[in-house]
Amino acid sequence: MNLFRTSSRRRLRGQVLAIFAGGLVALIAGVAFVVDGGNALAQQRATQNGIDAVSEAGTVVIAEYLMGGSSNTGATGTCPTTPPNAWDLEVCKAVYGAAANNSVTIGTVEYTDFKGDVLGAVGSGFPTGAQGVRAVGSRQFDTYFARAVGIANFTSTTQATSVTGTITILCTPGQGCGLFPITVPVQVDTCDGTGKLVPGVGDWPYLGDADTTALNEAIVPICKNQNGDLGGGSAGSVGWIDFSTAIGATTTGNCSNSFKDTVINPCITGLPFETWVQTFAGGVGKGGQTIEDALNAYHLDTVQIPLFDGTCKVKPSGVAKGDCPPGQIGVGTNTWYHIPQFASFKIDYFYIAGNDQKQCDQPPGSPYVTGNGSNGCFKGWWVVALPGPGAINLGPVTPSTTNQLGVQLIK
Repeated sequence: MNLFRTSSRRRLRGQVLAIFAGGLVALIAGVAFVVDGGNALAQQRATQNGIDAVSEAGTVVIAEYLMGGSSNTGATGTCPTTPPNAWDLEVCKAVYGAAANNSVTIGTVEYTDFKGDVLGAVGSGFPTGAQGVRAVGSRQFDTYFARAVGIANFTSTTQATSVTGTITILCTPGQGCGLFPITVPVQVDTCDGTGKLVPGVGDWPYLGDADTTALNEAIVPICKNQNGDLGGGSAGSVGWIDFSTAIGATTTGNCSNSFKDTVINPCITGLPFETWVQTFAGGVGKGGQTIEDALNAYHLDTVQIPLFDGTCKVKPSGVAKGDCPPGQIGVGTNTWYHIPQFASFKIDYFYIAGNDQKQCDQPPGSPYVTGNGSNGCFKGWWVVALPGPGAINLGPVTPSTTNQLGVQLIK
């Protein structure tokens, strides 16, 4: 018997097994690198999206505060503390609710100013100057093949900062905007006994969705124009505006010269603020039931309504309110309206046809539109809404601002 040959064969078989085992481990490691590595990248993106949502959810509540909304925002998350400040509690509920909805775990969540500098922890007080939220969070996920080499799970961690600021462009050029071709004064206005405008009796109240009840409904009057600079520059009551004339506006190129068609098929794609916009030739006062039906097709929809603070009888030379030439302030043929901002309005009903204008002088809503039978109105709620996308001004915002705010990720 050749003992040497038998022993060599056994050693060779042992070496083959060792090489096979090592190769199998390398193969599993390679598969784990491809499969679990790809999954890790996908999980990192999902974690980033989740933390973005956490940051934005808290900043939306801050924007509601700055716009004078109700602290009962309807946030449904569970805050780990019980902050005494109602707004701090709402921000806390919002961020933790967003974290739960996006399957991420919050590490830290803090208030920031408009630059993104940290002011303090969410849940420990609502700091002066708060305009954003910085969130750091993570998501743990199981591996597939990597557990064969002793790695049972990975953790992805990321952060996001978003802030709120005044919207300077309503939407990204090239994308349609829900901008209504109607403008009303920046302040609450009424009609006098002759049906003429009496503007400037305070700011419109901005509400959260939970507060859009019959008790809080607004009546926006449609009065006769008052020639001259009244109550902060509001010379007209309602302007039926032609966006194709707006200084700096971008459109689809298919803007109709019919107010009704403009309501049904909006043509505006971008509008900077401030700007001047001209009214439709001849107005729409005699459109009657056809116009009213077109407007009421938006029943309970939220639209963006431009607010004006001055009028001009001729086209101004620039976008500023002071660019209206001397002696031309007021209303005339195809009046120009100065639009410094816009606001969100949840529409109930328009009453401009002669047979239903009595609805303007009775509940629901206030203030009543008295005067004479030529007056009309529309009813609904000025609401805190954050349309997008759009460009915002990265600057400080004063609480109870009447400007429309937006939210934007900056980090």
